[in-house]
Amino acid sequence: MKEEVFNKLKQEWIQQRNSDMFNLEWFYRYFLEKGGTPINPNQFGQLIQMYLGQNRDVIFKQIDREFGLTMLLDKNKKFIKVVV
Repeated sequence: MKEEVFNKLKQEWIQQRNSDMFNLEWFYRYFLEKGGTPINPNQFGQLIQMYLGQNRDVIFKQIDREFGLTMLLDKNKKFIKVVV
């Protein structure tokens, strides 16, 4: 992945994580940049929503780790925000 694309995706990811509002188009772009095979974006949206419903924490931790992000958690381990 090109550095400029990586940085753009990273900044968008931080904004999404901190707002807890996620853009399915972002996940599709991320999927393609990671070498995923292009599929119908609507079909991808349905699949990612289903997958996120079952594996959100695992997926988010993997993406956070890839971007080198640190999570700020409260004393009960509840997510507060992403810090760089």
